[in-house]
Amino acid sequence: MIVNKLVVGPFASNCYIVGTESSREGMIVDPGAEAKQILNRVKDLELDIKSIFLTHGHIDHIAALKEVKEATGAEVAIHADDAKSLHSQSLATIFGLSFPPSPPPGLLPVLLPVIIGVTFRFIPGYNAPMAV
Repeated sequence: MIVNKLVVGPFASNCYIVGTESSREGMIVDPGAEAKQILNRVKDLELDIKSIFLTHGHIDHIAALKEVKEATGAEVAIHADDAKSLHSQSLATIFGLSFPPSPPPGLLPVLLPVIIGVTFRFIPGYNAPMAV
C-alpha cells in the first residue's frame, strides 16, 4: 500500500495519495489546493488515479478538485449529505478566496464502499456529514 501525504494551500491542509503497489491504481483524498503539486506527485508515484474522495466539502479540502478531476478523469465521491457544500462559496468568501465550481460527485451512502482496499466510514464530525 502506498500512502503519501502532501500539505497544500493557504490552510496547510493534508491531501493524501493512496495506491496499491501491485496494480498501480490509486485515489486522492481531499485535493485542497495546488493541483499541479498533487498531479506531479501522482506522476512521481506512477499511479493511475481512479477516484477522488472528499472527507467533506470545505474549501481547504476541495479547492483543487476541478483541475485534479479534469487531469485524471477520476470519479469523485463525497457523502450524500455534504454534496451541496461543493458549490457553496460562503466559507471561501470569508477568507477572500474563491475556487472553480466542482464537478458533480458520486454520492456515498452511509455504508461506504471499499476503494482500492481502503474502507471508508461515516463519522459525523465538526462538519456533520464527514467521512474518513
